[in-house]
Amino acid sequence: MENYSYLVILHKVDNMYLVYVPDFDINTEGYDLADALTMAKDAITETALALRDSKRKLPLPGSKHYVMLEGDIERYVEVDIGY
Repeated sequence: MENYSYLVILHKVDNMYLVYVPDFDINTEGYDLADALTMAKDAITETALALRDSKRKLPLPGSKHYVMLEGDIERYVEVDIGY
């Protein structure tokens, strides 16, 4: 088992949070901050498993640069991926 902490960018729009994970170039959303972070963790895990199944490498945390926009919230999500 390996733990990784990936940057997630959250942006509040109306009554929900849009989530972007730069290292995986994936998006998800959540109803509140806690839900958005849970959804990010799930999306990262699912994407990592799909990469593993297709015998592709897992991106290292911080492998892609992201420019923060006004209103963006930066958080890190720790995932445990048995790779």
